[in-house]
Amino acid sequence: MNTTNRIQSHPLTGGFRAPPPSVLQAVLIVCLALPGVTWISTVGNLADYWRYEVAPGQVLYLLSKLAGLYAFVAFWLQLMYGLLGASGRRRLKVECGHAFHRTLGVLVMVLVATHVALFVTGSSIRTHHFASQYLTPTFSSGYYRSIITFGIIAAILLLIAVVSAAGRRMVGRIWRIQHWAVIPAYSLAFTHSLLIGSESRIGPVAALYLLMAVSTVIGLAARIWTPWSRGGRVA
Repeated sequence: MNTTNRIQSHPLTGGFRAPPPSVLQAVLIVCLALPGVTWISTVGNLADYWRYEVAPGQVLYLLSKLAGLYAFVAFWLQLMYGLLGASGRRRLKVECGHAFHRTLGVLVMVLVATHVALFVTGSSIRTHHFASQYLTPTFSSGYYRSIITFGIIAAILLLIAVVSAAGRRMVGRIWRIQHWAVIPAYSLAFTHSLLIGSESRIGPVAALYLLMAVSTVIGLAARIWTPWSRGGRVA
């Protein structure tokens, strides 16, 4: 099968005319702006947190929420970029090469690490001792800790996927199996972000989460079940 036929038969884009690049750019801008705009609307003027007395570590806690929102949006973008495959990305005119995919992966890990560091530091300042409990997975310490555990497991799985991709020349073909860890990692991260974050349940961001969920399910189903994708890798 030649390149043209493969592009036309792509499971996500085959049979559909690709939208103009300006439309995709507009959608991307909205997806990137919504978390920040919603966060600002709920937080208010950050200067007030220095002008008036607030709980210790509150600013770091609020910043951790912002980092967490963007960590998940970046994770979704990276996953969708991989699910589209090279031919799908060419058809939508969003092909930026594998280096871009790796860069997105690094960005996700940096945002996740920032989210965790800010949250743990803020909690430690508030309680005056190192909040190590938020780095320890457990399902026996109540709802809040259980939802945090989803995030911890997601971060571990994501790290496995990133490390396996980075060292694929050393581990051979097994890296592709390990790289599939992004799927359960994404599912757990989605659950963590949706259930623990207040912004994720506010109208515009809730709609964004619905878009991310639906697009991911469609993309993953197409990647797994269509003849075009059999034998391919997730990202």
